[in-house]
Amino acid sequence: MLSSDILENQFGPTRVNVLYQDNTDRIIQTVTFASEKVLELSWVKFDPEGKEVFAEIHSAVAEGESMGKAFREAGQPFNRETRALGRLILPDSYRQRFDSRNPATVTETDIFVGEDQIFYCHVLETFSPDINWPLSADSCQRPSRAKVLDFADFLDAAAPL
Repeated sequence: MLSSDILENQFGPTRVNVLYQDNTDRIIQTVTFASEKVLELSWVKFDPEGKEVFAEIHSAVAEGESMGKAFREAGQPFNRETRALGRLILPDSYRQRFDSRNPATVTETDIFVGEDQIFYCHVLETFSPDINWPLSADSCQRPSRAKVLDFADFLDAAAPL
C-alpha cells in the first residue's frame, strides 16, 4: 500500500505540491483537495542511477506526479522498504504546517523499482499527527531525530511559510 493510499483512505482525494526540487532533492507536501489540510511533508533524495534507469517515469515525478502513482501507472513494480518508523515531537516549522503540536508519525523509507528492484530514492516522510498510521514499528528502528531536524532546516530555507 502506498502512503497516498493510506492518506486518501482516511481523508479523501489528495494532491502533491512540490515545494522544492533540484537534481537530487525534492520536498513535497500532500494536501487534501477538500480543505487544503497538510497531511504529509517529505524529503526525497534521488539516486542518480535510479533516475537514469527510469528516466521517463522520473520525468513525470519531476513534473509533480506522486512517485507511487507514477510507477503504478507505468506498470513498474514498486517496493517500499521502511527502515525506521515512529512517532516524534516535531520542530515548530512542521507544527505550523500541520497545525498541531502532537507527536507525528515519521518514516525513513528506501524505494526500489522494477523487476531488478533498482534503488530509486530515500524518503524521510513526516505525517500529520491526525494520520492513523497502520504499520507497526516492531521491526524497524526509531527515526533519526537529527535527520528530522536537518529536514526542518532545509524546509525552512527552501520553502519558507
